[in-house]
Amino acid sequence: MEPHPEILNLKKEKSEALFREVRGLDVQIKEIDGQVKKAEGELKTAKEVKKTADDTFAAATETWKTQQETARESTEYLNEHSADSLLAGKKEAWELRRADLVNTENALAQEHTGVSNDTASLKKKKSRLEKHSKELSEAEGKLRDLQGIIDKEQATLIQLLGGKTRQDIQNAWAAAGKLDEFFRGEVQRKEFLRPGTECPLCGSKEHPYCEGTDVPTDSDYAKTASELSQRLKSIDDCNDRLTELEKTKGGEETKKATASTNYNNLAEQVKMDEASLNERTAKLEASQNELENKTAALAEELRQALQVAWTDHTALPTVLQERITNYNNAKAAVEALENARKEFENAQSAYNAVAEQNASNVMAKEKELNGLKNRQTALMASRKEKFGTDDVDKREQKLSKELEEGRSAYAKAETNVTRTEADLANNKNRRGELGKQKALAEPELAQLKAVLDEAIAANGFTGVEDYSQKRMQPQEQQKLDAELKLLEENVTIKQTTCTERANALAALLVKMPKGFDRQANLNAIENFKKLQVTIKKQLTDLNVKLVNDQSIREKRAEALKKLEAQRVIYNNWKFLNDNLGEGDRFGRIAQGYTFRALLHFANSNRLASLQKHFTLISDDDEPLELNVIDHYRGDRIRTSRNLSGGESFEVSLALALGLANMSAMSH
Repeated sequence: MEPHPEILNLKKEKSEALFREVRGLDVQIKEIDGQVKKAEGELKTAKEVKKTADDTFAAATETWKTQQETARESTEYLNEHSADSLLAGKKEAWELRRADLVNTENALAQEHTGVSNDTASLKKKKSRLEKHSKELSEAEGKLRDLQGIIDKEQATLIQLLGGKTRQDIQNAWAAAGKLDEFFRGEVQRKEFLRPGTECPLCGSKEHPYCEGTDVPTDSDYAKTASELSQRLKSIDDCNDRLTELEKTKGGEETKKATASTNYNNLAEQVKMDEASLNERTAKLEASQNELENKTAALAEELRQALQVAWTDHTALPTVLQERITNYNNAKAAVEALENARKEFENAQSAYNAVAEQNASNVMAKEKELNGLKNRQTALMASRKEKFGTDDVDKREQKLSKELEEGRSAYAKAETNVTRTEADLANNKNRRGELGKQKALAEPELAQLKAVLDEAIAANGFTGVEDYSQKRMQPQEQQKLDAELKLLEENVTIKQTTCTERANALAALLVKMPKGFDRQANLNAIENFKKLQVTIKKQLTDLNVKLVNDQSIREKRAEALKKLEAQRVIYNNWKFLNDNLGEGDRFGRIAQGYTFRALLHFANSNRLASLQKHFTLISDDDEPLELNVIDHYRGDRIRTSRNLSGGESFEVSLALALGLANMSAMSH
């Protein structure tokens, strides 16, 4: 049986009173929660203020302790290094001496360079002198050879002349020719010549060519003339050769005189240069020794004053300035201790003035926060005791729903009661009518029953019940029962849904504002539907644009892939261009390899003293820049730009030796 509406109203009033009370508690809890958060913030601020003051004072205390320790250490340092007070005064004099040493080293380095250049020039002159000596020796050898040939030709000429002159032989040749001609013309007269008779030619009575004597034939005179002609020709050839040899000898004597003059002049220059070079070398060695003595004296002073070895003449030892700075800092630290004491006392006074107030503030805020939290806990416990942890609005909505359902059920019950009373009245009236109709219908019903019984019996059934049971199978009955049950469940669900919707509608009607215009809302809904159609159309257009955009994005992605592939190729070429292509980079790389090879040869062929002092290397960032590893300074890497004059000379000498070795290897 459903509760009466009055009972429901009483329940509602009681619940609403509880709801009001719980809402009041919630408001108080919320207000206290705000106060708690505010108190927590104030407590946090008070703690931060206290912590800041504590940290500041702790830092000041630590600083004071540090300054005290520093002053103590500084006092000990000053006592231990009292002699360092003089370093600042000595530094200027040492710097002047160091600068003078560096200038002297540079001057000696230049002199070394000049001596080296003069030595190289003298070496070239000696080479030229050897060349001139060789030329002079060759000229003298050629002259001796020519003189031998001339002597041989002259001996041949003397042999050809046979103690006579060429004119004698020329005359003999002419006489032989004339005799040959005479005897050829006068041979027929020779039989007339008799001993004791006068010669028709000369009148002599003694004739070599007369009867009874051995008279040469014309062929003997011809042969003699031919031999004399050949002999004259050999004499002329010999004279020609002697003339040519004398001419050649004159040229060679000129060359010998020139070579001798060049040799003598150059020999005089070499002698003078050697004397000058020996003098300069002696002066250079003396200056070098004097420089080394001065350097050693300054280094010894620095060693005694600083206990360090001084090898880098480009600057005084860095420890000098460090010692001066440390001494000044220690002195300043001792002098600053009194100021630090005053600052600490001021900080301590300021901290003592606020420390108690800060602690009091923190305790007061903690006490206030604890009180608020206790009130909040009590209110929450009271609410939980009266209402639990449920939400008031949800409980109120649930109660409203239950009341609405109760009213609806009560109204339905009243309707059912009214309907039942009406049905009872109608049933009474119908019962009378039915009795009458039954009386009238009974004969007809009996007749129909008889016909039905006959039909059932005709079909083999014992009765109506047998017919009904046999007509419907159990499976069909179960199926129909399941369908009926399903329909009943659907009806129940629909009824429940209708009830819930009716309740929801009632709740909405209760909450509906006054002056609600249904037609205006329907018009607004219609407008919203039109707007929805417009928006759907816009969405369709946007979908088309999105499809086109997606296609464009895909094409763009494909283009980006191709672009990325081209970018990789571009980056590869750019890398080669950046490292090898522009300007003189490739040349610098090749020069870097050549320079490293030069350094290798220079390090391999160094002098013993240089090997102990330096190892030549190239700079990591600039391959054409020269650095050195200074073994005298703990293998420290130094640039060649700050080397002293003597050190530069050593490095230059090593590079010169390496270059010579490298040139020899390349040849």
